[in-house]
Order: sequence, then structure tokens, then C-alpha cells
Amino acid sequence: MICPACGASLPESLFFCVMCGSSLGRKPLPNLARHPFKCLSCRHLNAPAARFCARCGTPRHNDDRLNAGDDPGLDREPSLHDRPVASVLHADLLGFTRLSEQLTPEQTKSLMDALFADFSRAVVEGGGRVDAFIGDAILAVFGFPITHGDDAVRAVRVATTLHQQMEAFSHPVLQQDMTPLRIRIGISTGPVVLGHIGLSRQTTITGAAVSEAMELERDAPPGGTLLSASTAALVSGRVPLEPTNRPRRAKAWIVLHSEGMPDALNTSMEGNTSNKSHKQVITALRTSKSIPPKASAADESPQARARARIESLEPAHQRLLRLSSIAGTYFWTDVLERIGLPDAGRSLAAMEAAGIIQVCPRPSISGTIEYRFNSDVLREVAYRQNLNRVREFVHKVIAAWLEERVSGSLEFVPLLAHHHVAGGDRAAAARVLMTAGRRLTAMHATGEAQARYREALTYLEDLEEGDPSVDEMRHRCRETLATLSAASSTVPMRRF
Repeated sequence: MICPACGASLPESLFFCVMCGSSLGRKPLPNLARHPFKCLSCRHLNAPAARFCARCGTPRHNDDRLNAGDDPGLDREPSLHDRPVASVLHADLLGFTRLSEQLTPEQTKSLMDALFADFSRAVVEGGGRVDAFIGDAILAVFGFPITHGDDAVRAVRVATTLHQQMEAFSHPVLQQDMTPLRIRIGISTGPVVLGHIGLSRQTTITGAAVSEAMELERDAPPGGTLLSASTAALVSGRVPLEPTNRPRRAKAWIVLHSEGMPDALNTSMEGNTSNKSHKQVITALRTSKSIPPKASAADESPQARARARIESLEPAHQRLLRLSSIAGTYFWTDVLERIGLPDAGRSLAAMEAAGIIQVCPRPSISGTIEYRFNSDVLREVAYRQNLNRVREFVHKVIAAWLEERVSGSLEFVPLLAHHHVAGGDRAAAARVLMTAGRRLTAMHATGEAQARYREALTYLEDLEEGDPSVDEMRHRCRETLATLSAASSTVPMRRF
């Protein structure tokens, strides 16, 4: 077989080109082979030389060094330092416990295998990844590790497909007098983290979005799907929704499933003229203010496009982008070396060529090479993908570097204090601000000096009492503020 996109010669058994990731036009079948590279998205086991998954086309991490059955990233853990925004789907079977009491263990296993095979196929074909099977429930994630830009919509589309699969499901062990099976589904969107759970080192996603998806599933009606507010805001205008109140819980939206809905979700409702009844439902919901406030696709598109753009970069470029975003709109190559990126030239050149960053012809700190982000939205999205402990470490490194380079400059005092605070050292930030306040007082800039002392006192008030050095700084700061306030109030007015 020849790949129509890149011309690579491929075995007949493949569904996607392992060299360029293009589809070969064949429908995926259950995988029977075992190879060293397991796809993080669909769990398919690929050949060692594959750069893209042969089943779903997901790119392979460049630095994976895996043995048979391993999950990508366990050696260097490139994915464990991200916290992307993803849509999490949790689906649970209803009536399965009672049904299993009527079956033998072999029949129960056969039934579960058939159900979960259908569910897994629907998730993968919908652009998601099966994260775990928990008893008779399934946990899936959309938007990690690959972002499509419409992952919340894909999750709802798959939820509708799962409900339709349950209605049409049949199995030899099921009899007419047995309790019919139905599912409840909850979908939430938010930051998630990939991590190891327990002594078995099982890799799974964690985060508030996972817990919320499970809560939504428990509150969903049989055969229904509940969405969190964050998910509803992303899909409104393309999915018919209705608000529902949950006692002592956050507000949720229920999906109004209708026939043909998965196909309707493939296009925006404004461009779909073949489903007029569906458009009328949307219009009615908008009129009744059932749609959440964020009702247009344009509202969420900048962040979604930024996430998709970041995910399109090579892993090394993504890592540099995330870490450099911690510095702020501007960052310096010296800082990159300090945080462990000494050979960043290739990634910087690639991001500059892509229009993500640009070099500053006149750096604010002499003797440095300075870059700036062209998009604040993209920088913020990249920043939020860092784990808290990574952010805190980099902020500390940047603060130490700024202390060395610009400690005597009043211009960089706010930036230096910011990095100290973000690095978890409020006392250091207060010292920097109080030093600046003393210099401003000597320059007779009383107003600016007071502002610096007030900011320093704010940080000191957040610290617990009992530390002698902090207590002394707090006392000195209050006294200085009182002196400056008294001096400014007694200055005579000049007459002209």
C-alpha cells in the first residue's frame, strides 16, 4: 500500500500512515498485534519506528523510549508536566448489577467486553481517549493529549452516540424479560493532570473536572447527559440545552438528545440548513434564556485556537513555550538556560518563524537577548498548562536572576516583586518593595514611596506572626507609612 499523501510504502494492515499521519481510507478494526509503541490516545500498539499511530493518527512523542505495554512518557514524563484544559466524560451503566445477578461470570464478562468495545470505538472515532474502565463505568477525555479546538462538542457528540448504541445494543446473553440497560453521562471541562496513581504506577487523569463529571453523571436522569457550566458555554449554539437545578450543587445543563444529533454537531447551526427543526429548538432555547451566557463560538475560539496551535508544535517547542510563558510577555535566553533549556535556539527559531514570538531589537536589560510573545491569549493558555510546582520553581529562578541583573533599578521593582510572590516568597517581595520605598523617599517621591510601602505591608500581613524578621519588617513598614503620611499632610501649599 502507498500513502496518498507522502508516498511511503506501507503494509496492507495499516489504517493511518506511520510517517505522516494521513488516513489511508480504511475503517479501523480491533488491534491484535503487540509492538513496543503504545498510542496514548487509543492504546493501539505500533511498530517502534512509527511516528504516528496507525489506528488513529495521533503523533508519537519524540522522546518516548518504551517497552511493550508501557504508557508513553513514563521515562521522562513529558506529559506529566502539563495541565491542559480538557473535556472529561463519565458514563455509568444502569441496571447492570441487577442484570449480572441473573448471569454467570462468563456471560457477564462477555457482555462487558462487547459493551466496552463499542464504547471505546465510539470514543476513539469521536476524537477522544479512553482513560479508564471503573467497574461498569467508563472515563474518557477529549482534548488531551491532542487538542482539536472543539473537544467539548466532540464529547457531547460521543455521549449522544453512546445513548444510541445502548438503545440498539443486543447480545446473546440478553433475554426479553431481563432489565434493559441504560446509561447516565456527565461531562465537565477544566484543567486536568496526567499522573501515576497507586503502587501499580497506573497512569490516569486527575483534576476537579474528573470529580465534577462523576457528580454530574450521578445526577443525570437515566438515558440523559448533564453538562457543567464550563462545558455548556463551549457547546451552546451547537447543542440544544436546557438548564436544570441540582439541590446544593452547581447549576448544570441537560442535553436535549434528538435523532441525528451527532451528524448535526459536525457543523455549526448557522450553517446547517438541512435540519430546520433542530435550528428551531436552538432558537426557542435562546429566546427562553436557557443557553448559558457564553453563547457564540467566537467567544471561546481564541483560547481553543491557542490550545490547538500549541498542540501542533513539536514536544520540545511546546515545553519551551510553556516554560518561557512563566516569565511574562517578555522573556530572556539567559533565563531559559537557568531553568534547564540551554539549547533552545532551534525551538526559538521555530516559534519565531511561526509568528508566536519575536526578538526585541532593544532589550530592556542590556547584554541580554530578549523575546516577546505576539499573543497574550496564547501566552496565558501556555502558562496555565504548567503545573503549579513548575510555575513556582521557574518564578523563583527568574526572581534570582533579576536580583543579579537589575536589583538596583526602580523600573524592574514591580516585576521582581511579582516573581518573588509567585515563587512563594512574600517576605522577599516585601524587602524589594521597602528598599525601593526608601530610595523613592530620598528622591522626595513621597507618593510612589507610599505605594511601595503599602504593597509591601499587604504581603507582610499575609504572613503568620512569630517570625522575628517578618515581625520587625511589618513594624518598620507601618511606622514608615505613618511618618510619610504625616509628612505629606504637613507640607505647606505653595502660593502662585
